[in-house]
Amino acid sequence: MKKTVLLMFWFIIINITHIIHAKTPQNLYEQLCEVNQEWHKYKKIATDLGYLMMPKIENEQDLLVFHIQSLEKIFTEKNTNYLSTSQLIQRKKNIEVLNEYWKRRDCPKNYYLPYRNPVFIDHEGRYCAVAYLMLKSGKEKFCKAVQKNNNFVYIKAIQNDEFANWQKESGLSIDELAWIQPGYDPYIRFAYYDKLDKKGKPIYLPQKQSKMYYNEEKDNSTNIMSVIFFGNMIDVEKQLKKLNYKGKQPDWEKFRTQKRITAVTVFKDEIYVGVDSITYNYIGDSTIIKETSGIMKYNKNNNWETILDLEGKDRVFKLKNLNGNLLAYGGAHIYNKNTQKVEYHSFLGQYDGKNWKIDSKDYQSIIFMVLASKGKINYIGTTINRMDFYNEFYNEDGSEKK
Repeated sequence: MKKTVLLMFWFIIINITHIIHAKTPQNLYEQLCEVNQEWHKYKKIATDLGYLMMPKIENEQDLLVFHIQSLEKIFTEKNTNYLSTSQLIQRKKNIEVLNEYWKRRDCPKNYYLPYRNPVFIDHEGRYCAVAYLMLKSGKEKFCKAVQKNNNFVYIKAIQNDEFANWQKESGLSIDELAWIQPGYDPYIRFAYYDKLDKKGKPIYLPQKQSKMYYNEEKDNSTNIMSVIFFGNMIDVEKQLKKLNYKGKQPDWEKFRTQKRITAVTVFKDEIYVGVDSITYNYIGDSTIIKETSGIMKYNKNNNWETILDLEGKDRVFKLKNLNGNLLAYGGAHIYNKNTQKVEYHSFLGQYDGKNWKIDSKDYQSIIFMVLASKGKINYIGTTINRMDFYNEFYNEDGSEKK
């Protein structure tokens, strides 16, 4: 049962290099470095191929195709005298599969994270290039296991004997495989804050317009998704220093043993934090899971008090000041037993120091950004999050499928 609980959070990721942002690319080479940071190591090759003088490719699918095409050419012309006969045979086959792959023009789509990141297999069945190489060499079961347990993993972070053996036999080095694996541009969406359609649902902006409102390279705020996927990633002291907080601080280490800190800010000279906790009580073969979440304040009497109890139904991933109010937003993913699917929903609330005003609209996903001007909210930003992995891996009672 413990294993099942852990697998329910299978999108915890080993690698967080995607959190490091780069400047806006000025040419094709810099754009390729965004797609895959391994390109930074091969600037000379890119220079010889003229990529530093080429304009950017605007279409994401065209850019991904160009990336794989380029590597097919580079790998074909590379000196491979160090490989055995069997490795040379497999390398030739894999390069032919790469050619087949880019001609398919069917790369995964990043519906899940608001930054460029690998997706091994998306929920609609699209394989990344490395996963496709493995699929075509008879490793479908392994690919599905990666999708289930660590779908956003970087190739160099895979620690597995089966993968290591496949890599050695493939004729492709681990560096070459890492160079192949792209990070996919996020599909984000922005909804008008005060506009609903005739059915009372949010009205979303076109994808191209949404991209104009959010540029991940220019986002210096705390990365909400890193908090969701990695647990205690918030450097509270650093955040309070940025906010010029001069007052007394609690014993954070002691506090963290009881609560996971998901957000922090200063409102009316007092510290506010988003928190949650999950406790497991093991009774025989059963596990009782209790989740709590909400917002707490460290008041001027140096005591903690709960300002909002969300009862584990939602989590707050960002706190900020807006027009004299405390703005809190985030959301949650829940398993719907009726539809047997995972559903995402949003949380948005404002606090004036005495009362909460909770937005009743559901933006159908976790909110990662709120755009406002002159104290008025204009747009709500979410990832698309149409992922439906739960039904594939779990039974209605929450037990793992065999």
